[in-house]
Amino acid sequence: MTRVEKSVHAPALEPGGTPAGAAIGGALSGTEPGGRASGDLSRYDPAFRTDLDRNHAHLGDRYDDYEPAYRYGSSLRQQCQGGAWSALEVDALRGWELRQPGARERFKDAARRGWEII
Repeated sequence: MTRVEKSVHAPALEPGGTPAGAAIGGALSGTEPGGRASGDLSRYDPAFRTDLDRNHAHLGDRYDDYEPAYRYGSSLRQQCQGGAWSALEVDALRGWELRQPGARERFKDAARRGWEII
């Protein structure tokens, strides 16, 4: 039996009253807060591919493997509309780990670059 501890603290709120981390959950599901579909990120594919070629291709990695991480980071950027990656990196990478268990270290740079590129 797993013990679940309950927090006695109210959730932190982002500007506008959105619970902190809601945007990260939205990126996981492919939606923005409020259930709206995330924007089309295909226009960034050339920049993502260039980044992969510069930073990962020498390892024999393929774009198809890294594309979800780039899109995850860029989706977060669209949803958060500003701010610094460093301010949400821990939560973002925790969210990525939920999506791709065991892949955090391999794809963390691609998620960050997805955030930075757009």
